[in-house]
Amino acid sequence: MTRQQSVAENFKQKRGAVMQNTTRGEPFERFFAELSLSGRTSLSGCFGALGPLCLAHLAQHAGVTLFVCSDVARAKVLEQQVMTWLGPRSGRVVSMLPERNSIYDQTAADPEVMWRRLSAMAAEMNGGGLIIAPMSVLLERFFSPERWLAGCFEITAGSDIRREELVKRLVLAGYTRTGVVEERGTFTVRGSLLDVFPPDAEFPARLDFFGDELDSIKLFTPSTQRSFDKRDRLSLIPVAEFIAEEHELQQINERIIEELVGLDERRSSLLLRRHEHLLAHPDSRDYKELKPFIDKGVGYLWDFWKNCRVIVEEHDQLTAVADEIYDGFSAQYAQLNDLTPLRP
Repeated sequence: MTRQQSVAENFKQKRGAVMQNTTRGEPFERFFAELSLSGRTSLSGCFGALGPLCLAHLAQHAGVTLFVCSDVARAKVLEQQVMTWLGPRSGRVVSMLPERNSIYDQTAADPEVMWRRLSAMAAEMNGGGLIIAPMSVLLERFFSPERWLAGCFEITAGSDIRREELVKRLVLAGYTRTGVVEERGTFTVRGSLLDVFPPDAEFPARLDFFGDELDSIKLFTPSTQRSFDKRDRLSLIPVAEFIAEEHELQQINERIIEELVGLDERRSSLLLRRHEHLLAHPDSRDYKELKPFIDKGVGYLWDFWKNCRVIVEEHDQLTAVADEIYDGFSAQYAQLNDLTPLRP
């Protein structure tokens, strides 16, 4: 073992004591007490390791703490630093990054980013923690947080639940039925077993039914399909940030038909292709992009949590960042005038 590896291993073993000793004393206790009680506050002047150390302390508190920083790069760095301090409890922190560089970006979204966004949205249901988000995510409008939360549910080993009813709820929540569960957002049924991989989970779960009773819940490894850990309960959340309803799809269809009037052939063709794709895949990105034309969004990120403290890093700096983001969106909107019909 090299000296660098030895130092790292020594830190891992002693980080709990280091963290406790570093934050001990009346000034720190008063500081953390004020942060914990504040619903909305700003944090500035925490340089070096002090900022991540403070956030690691807050991550262990009950409830959800939303920490807003300037950009994606800063969010990623902070997440890694806080996870280093938390060690085995690193699951208490998650960064919620934007799907893409902007709402007009046509590149494919990173699935890992999508899963982590869902995990952040379900943070309160899973016991709380620290959510680190750049300013661009704070400015996003979300569609029906209450409806999304209504699609979340928990099942308990030993409880009475009909397997057919559970399958129906999984389908409504956007899960895909497959032959073998290897990817997040999928499930399968084999005899008395139902395998499901929640989007915010590290491992899929195997549910064993005895009639209408859920006999056991076990985690398993996708590559070997072998179970290894028994659980008392399992949380299940939707596999997308929105849940499409029939009447909303109809409203979008009507709006698209209205927009076709007066469009030239090229733009009509573009819009019709998106319309056809939307009808075939109502849970796709097309739905999320076109929904603003019937619903401008009814909530922000913190609306997914009943009890949430919001802390912004360097308030004055973030105000300038927000102005830059809005200016960038306005410029992109103008550039797409002749390219994309029905742009949000």
